[in-house]
Amino acid sequence: MNLRRPAATLMAATALLLCGPAHASAESGNTQREKIVTCVNAEMEKENSARKGRDGHLTDVQLKALQRIVDAEVMNGPLKKASDDEQKKILKRIETAAKKDKDLQDIPTATIDRILAELKEKGAYCEDRK
Repeated sequence: MNLRRPAATLMAATALLLCGPAHASAESGNTQREKIVTCVNAEMEKENSARKGRDGHLTDVQLKALQRIVDAEVMNGPLKKASDDEQKKILKRIETAAKKDKDLQDIPTATIDRILAELKEKGAYCEDRK
């Protein structure tokens, strides 16, 4: 600290005190989001493995593409529990992004809808575990 400029030192110390908890809170928020992403991805892989050889099974490329879309949504979304309307909006954004993705364009809408219904259930499960 610079003792020759007490006002600047005081302002810097105040800024650290005020911003420190916010930074820690944002960091812990990212950590929570990463835990949710890891859990959701593991659940998606488990569900996809269970469908292997049946209708609705995704290839590795398709699964990774869908996980990328879901991960981005989780990392950008709020950490609080989403209301029913917010959940519908989030699922609609994921569905829209999936339909636009070059790796997922060949998947029927019914399959995407079924996966999103599972995702809603798994997302709630993972959110509770964070």
